[in-house]
Amino acid sequence: MNYFSNLLSYFWDATLIMILLSGYFQFVQRLTLLRFVAYCLPIALFTAMFTFYLSEWTYGIIIAFQILINLRRKIPIISLDTIILLSIAIFLFIYGNTLVLIENKLRTFLINDNSQFIPQIFGIALVVALALTLIIVLILIRHYRVTILEKVTQLTAEYNVRKAVTLFLATLLFIESVIAIVADTLKIQRAFQAVIIICFVFFAILTVALMYYFIISYQRSLQSKHKAVEKKQQTEYLHKLEENYNELRRFRHDYQNILISLQGYLLAGDVTKSIQYIQETLQETTTTIGQEHKALMDLSKLEVPGIRQLLFEKIKQMLTAKIAVTLEIAQLINTLPGSQVDLARIIGALMDNALEAAQTADKPEIHIAIIKYADNAYEFNIENTLANPEIDIAEFFNAGYSTKQNHSGLGLTNVNDLVHHSGTFSLEVTKHADSIRFSLMMQT
Repeated sequence: MNYFSNLLSYFWDATLIMILLSGYFQFVQRLTLLRFVAYCLPIALFTAMFTFYLSEWTYGIIIAFQILINLRRKIPIISLDTIILLSIAIFLFIYGNTLVLIENKLRTFLINDNSQFIPQIFGIALVVALALTLIIVLILIRHYRVTILEKVTQLTAEYNVRKAVTLFLATLLFIESVIAIVADTLKIQRAFQAVIIICFVFFAILTVALMYYFIISYQRSLQSKHKAVEKKQQTEYLHKLEENYNELRRFRHDYQNILISLQGYLLAGDVTKSIQYIQETLQETTTTIGQEHKALMDLSKLEVPGIRQLLFEKIKQMLTAKIAVTLEIAQLINTLPGSQVDLARIIGALMDNALEAAQTADKPEIHIAIIKYADNAYEFNIENTLANPEIDIAEFFNAGYSTKQNHSGLGLTNVNDLVHHSGTFSLEVTKHADSIRFSLMMQT
């Protein structure tokens, strides 16, 4: 009978681990039949053999193992993947203990202690209920995945918020494990199981509610600051356009006089003076129109206020850093697919990265283009020259990697994270002899 009880306990733990891994992969859209059979199932069956010795720490080891695999796939620890993994583990702790509590109460109520076989039926029913839970969880995740991910992504859009949530969930899971191990060691699991579950659920709900309140307050504060900066940038943008327009009007007014003067040299047959005059005129034209004016000329074709202002500000920073910038927008663009917040973060990080890399190049240049393929398909290209053409592209997306000293190197890591969890964006990196190009595809 002990053998049968141990077997049921083994299948219980194996099913919990399968729910943890399968639910995670279903959330991040990487669950396939092959992955379930070749990865989730073997790991669950293998690690369940050690839960008798490792107790709740088994799940922590599995989570750490999965995080290490994610790191090899260029997914940072502080990411939506880790938040999903920890959240599922916490849910399983509460749900699993609740099922065990219900089973114990039913067993006590329906049968006497002298029965030898009927209790095993409850154990089988418990494992079956958990197996059904696996199916139900996968179905629910499949239907509500997009809604949940959009909400979580919105709440944890800022890196500091995502870091705080990850640390909070990891701490919560650690406390769960300690409570379960202490209760099991002191043989008080059954007597105090209901109290433990109720207290922990209350604590978890209260903490999550407080965290949600602070995150919302923090986001509102950021939105207010963003609106103030956006208004300032809009004013600067309009002022700059007005300056460009007035300067071009002045140049147009002088254009006829310039041609008349040139005609005089040509009629006099003075070729040398004519060439010199043309060169002076071209130099004056370049100075008059200015590199900044040419770089911003096409920006009026982008009618997406937030992204337009972001490009305007970043191009100004590039020109201030003495970098030659070109911007190409061939067609009128009045909308861009996907989350505008995520898009602004991605484009901003890519432009910051280009600015930093081009500053150290022998010939600092940055070329930007936004291409419209269809009403639902666009591409953002940014190419910059490099000081070191031998850089490894794969290293770009590692957390902490940077070509500059005393720099966090989190920009491109966040870009990779945002693109990875979006169904709208995809990123391609191409390295040439002395430059590198990032191509962001946007398609719904």
